[in-house]
Amino acid sequence: MPHTSRDSVAEQVRLDVELGEDDHARLSDLHTRLAPQLGDIAQRFVDRIAVRRDRVGPTSAKQTRRLRSALVEWMASGLTGPHDEHFCERRWSLGSWHAAVGLSQGHAITVIHLVRSEVHDRIDQLYEPREGRMVARSVDKVLDVELATMLHGHLDADADAVARERSAQSERMTAMQTLSTGLAHEVRNPLNSAILQLELLERRLRRAAGAVKLIEPVEQVSHELERLRRLLDEFLAFAQPAEPVLDDHDVSSIVRDVVAAQRPLVATRGAAIVLAGVDSLRARIDAQKLRLIAQNLVRNALEAVAPGGHVIVTLEGDDEHVRLTVEDNGRGIPEAIQRRIYEPFFTTKDAGTGLGLSIVHGLVAAHGGAITFASSPQGTRFDVSLPRRPWLQRSSGGE
Repeated sequence: MPHTSRDSVAEQVRLDVELGEDDHARLSDLHTRLAPQLGDIAQRFVDRIAVRRDRVGPTSAKQTRRLRSALVEWMASGLTGPHDEHFCERRWSLGSWHAAVGLSQGHAITVIHLVRSEVHDRIDQLYEPREGRMVARSVDKVLDVELATMLHGHLDADADAVARERSAQSERMTAMQTLSTGLAHEVRNPLNSAILQLELLERRLRRAAGAVKLIEPVEQVSHELERLRRLLDEFLAFAQPAEPVLDDHDVSSIVRDVVAAQRPLVATRGAAIVLAGVDSLRARIDAQKLRLIAQNLVRNALEAVAPGGHVIVTLEGDDEHVRLTVEDNGRGIPEAIQRRIYEPFFTTKDAGTGLGLSIVHGLVAAHGGAITFASSPQGTRFDVSLPRRPWLQRSSGGE
């Protein structure tokens, strides 16, 4: 519940719980009788959390004394009140502190439960049964107010933390894009010049007598330079994402071309690739960006399979969406890194920029589409869904 008004929450909680004047009187009377025992209750609480393996508790005698003193003050203020905005403000802050130090909402629930149990036991000793039930009911009300307000504070702190992380991530992304753009432009001109000069050299060697042995190493260098140019294109696609240029295209033809272009890699990997689904499917998309989406997903799948493995590319659609699925029977993506696969520059490959899936994610989002994946030790499946008439067009009055 991000940026919730604390005063409004406090007022609503008090109204919901119906903590009234009769309750205040009972709680005040209970405090008078229970005050000498609050230290013992706090000590029992400290002793009980000390044996919990998941606790974040005191680690020294001084910290133990401080915690015990804080618990006594907390219980006393809960009984004596007043249960107003200031009371809820302090409980809200306590919930925020729990979130800041990494304590879950379950910790607050556990604290309230332990205190409730201890106080109920003391009420049974201090009051006759009928009166004791009324006092216990008032205790439950004030503890419910405490718990609800602490949980609101915890949620609010969590929301603020998420917002800060998103802002920091956006700043990191902008910095990486700026760096990538500068690097790509610095490298592109000398790289293009080197490729051109190498092409001229190769032509002369083919015409020159006795130079046949030099052609193979020149071809190898040419192949490596072309690989560098593809990596450079990836950097620029990441660093300077352009708005999609939408037009009517045959999606089936684009995907078939992508699969056909990967036949050399299929042969190198000793794998098989199958294209399934509809033979003809048109949509209003950016053809170049769809090609990049398919290329990255198919190439990643082929690189993931072992010799004898297979990749299945499926294209389907309905009146609203185009759906592209790329599935392999490789070893899968380890669970520990699955949440990072779209993160720029993150890769587990020996060679690669770690930008492929980040680019795919951005291109799909630019189309107003969605991408999901599922992975296990038996393989990985990516599902891409693109609007046939994207929201970009619909919002501007297109059909």
